[in-house]
Amino acid sequence: MRPVCAILRTMALAGRSLNKYELEKKTKLGWDSIYDDWIPKMWAAKWIEIDPEEYELRRGKTVEYYRLTDLGLCRAIKLNPDLLENRNIRRRVDPIYHDFEKREKLARTKGYERRISKLTQDINQILKRRTAEPGWEANLKIRADNQGDLKYTWSYGLPVRRHRKPKQS
Repeated sequence: MRPVCAILRTMALAGRSLNKYELEKKTKLGWDSIYDDWIPKMWAAKWIEIDPEEYELRRGKTVEYYRLTDLGLCRAIKLNPDLLENRNIRRRVDPIYHDFEKREKLARTKGYERRISKLTQDINQILKRRTAEPGWEANLKIRADNQGDLKYTWSYGLPVRRHRKPKQS
């Protein structure tokens, strides 16, 4: 399991704020992986927040407690779909998860539209020039699934040539 999945899963199942020591113990990940790598990234992405009401002193230092935001809980469910089987998590996420998925889909679609727009601009330039590098190709495939949602795949440019390593004798 990836560290981000394990951390989000642990925080969702805990149902309360956790400090870095509890996260380390429950996820069985290294301290540096949790505190130096993932906590700052998840805080910057607004998946977690520092709980201002919970703190404790440990050897004279303040220990911060982290809790999942609604966005973090939705991300935890996206990465760990089996969390929806938990009644407490399901009750907390039901009002917001549909909206989260709608925004995710919109963001993905906008990303696809930007990439496809770039692809069509490149193709237009090549068609205007009526020349391209030898071996250049472009493929765009758009397909609707059973629910009418569009799925995109594309590739363009020069194909990657794989070179074999010479056999050593």
